[in-house]
Amino acid sequence: MTLRTRLTLWYASLIILVVIGLGASVFLLMTWSLVRYIDGRLMETAEWIGRESPFVELAVKWREDYGISLSEPNSFTESVTGIQIWFRYGEEYRLARASQNIAWHPDPLDPKAIGDPNPHVFGTVTLNGSLWRTHTNPIVDNNGAVIGSIQVAQSLGTINTASNHLLLALVGCSVFAIAGAVVISRWSAKRMLQPIEDLTGAASRIAGTNDLATRLSWQGPHDELGRLISVFNRMMERLQHVFTLQQSFIHDVSHELRTPLTGAIGHLDLMRRYGADQESLDAMHSDMTRMSRLVNDLIMLARADYGGVTVSPSLIDADSVVLDAMQAMKPVAEAKRIRLKLEHLEPLRLFADAQHVRQLLVHVIGNGIKFTPEGGTVTVTVQRVDQMARIEVTDTGIGIAQEHLPRIFDRFYQVDTSRAQDGTAGFGLGLSLARWIAEAHGGSIDVRSQVGVGSSFSVHLPIARPEHEQLIASTRATRRHMPVRVPTPPTQPAPEPQTQPEHHRDTTH
Repeated sequence: MTLRTRLTLWYASLIILVVIGLGASVFLLMTWSLVRYIDGRLMETAEWIGRESPFVELAVKWREDYGISLSEPNSFTESVTGIQIWFRYGEEYRLARASQNIAWHPDPLDPKAIGDPNPHVFGTVTLNGSLWRTHTNPIVDNNGAVIGSIQVAQSLGTINTASNHLLLALVGCSVFAIAGAVVISRWSAKRMLQPIEDLTGAASRIAGTNDLATRLSWQGPHDELGRLISVFNRMMERLQHVFTLQQSFIHDVSHELRTPLTGAIGHLDLMRRYGADQESLDAMHSDMTRMSRLVNDLIMLARADYGGVTVSPSLIDADSVVLDAMQAMKPVAEAKRIRLKLEHLEPLRLFADAQHVRQLLVHVIGNGIKFTPEGGTVTVTVQRVDQMARIEVTDTGIGIAQEHLPRIFDRFYQVDTSRAQDGTAGFGLGLSLARWIAEAHGGSIDVRSQVGVGSSFSVHLPIARPEHEQLIASTRATRRHMPVRVPTPPTQPAPEPQTQPEHHRDTTH
């Protein structure tokens, strides 16, 4: 059963239940209202008879001890309301008088209610094959004893006829409403599911033809279906973008791997023919190092995607990790005669993973060196901004155009590999790794740049707080005492390092 059929059945069933419930409610309410109306008329008639009985002309001679004489009525002979007056003679009740329209029924209209002391006793009885509504009121003497009963009744034939006509009308309307509900439900289900069918068709075309440029149009409101279409279009944009980057990446990686592999094979052939020499060994080492760096970056990104890379923060000094990263990049800067300078260093303690932070800074500093011409400068500063440490790497390189800035941290994205000043383009992975490391620490990285002037990358990392120090101290105490399983009092947090004056280091390479 298709979803459209199920929706049609659900909508039609719901409308059918509503129509049947509404029709039954109208029918019952109408019948109840008519019966209540008849009850009110019967009750008024019985009360009037009880109140005006000394003046009603009923030719009935009453017992002398009651002292009441009633004469013959004329007003009841043409009335639709049947009336019976019963009096008690000893232990039984006898009919004293009845209206002419009920004279054919000598028995009590409601035998169970004769002699009932309760006022306003209603009932429904069958007389001569038809339903009648009855009302019984007691007749009491001066002492409050029940001496008789006044029973009035009216036929429910008119109500039954009206109810039958109403029922037929409701059934006819219900059938028409149900038929219309099925048609409307079918149309509504088709209209509501049309965007989903379009979505299915688009997905089928994509699966069959790899057409990632497919987009769906939506003219309706921004409801659930509108949001679904919007999400689908955004997903397709992202898939197309990723697919394009992947194709570009495969091309670039293939080229990057093929070049050093070709060189290494050539040097091996030379060494096999003429023997090993230092120049060939150095060239092969450089090629293998480049391939190793590419593979390591790819492995780390892949592990980061599925959560295989863990960050183990600890208390580290910002100046130590920054100087370590600068020392690692010193040979690269010297090779290009670039001035690597530490301009401002504020002593700060970070709560971060030292190895990952070092890797982040190596990527950012290396990016600055790569796109800075010979004789340029790469400057590193460290300072506190609120509760974060800002490590800023500024170069005097070629800069980045404004249209490329939003995508500079995208994986595999390269602005223009031909503009690298050292002739060795990267893989477009370094800045992606840097952003992942910064965000994994709860920090961030951003860039400001101007073409022909240079770029400035700002890395924000969390500064160690007292709770971080207590956590590290508690972890160390737990590990130290874990073999004996003896609880130890909380260890005092490590003291803050002595404040040192700000350093202004200028290191020229």
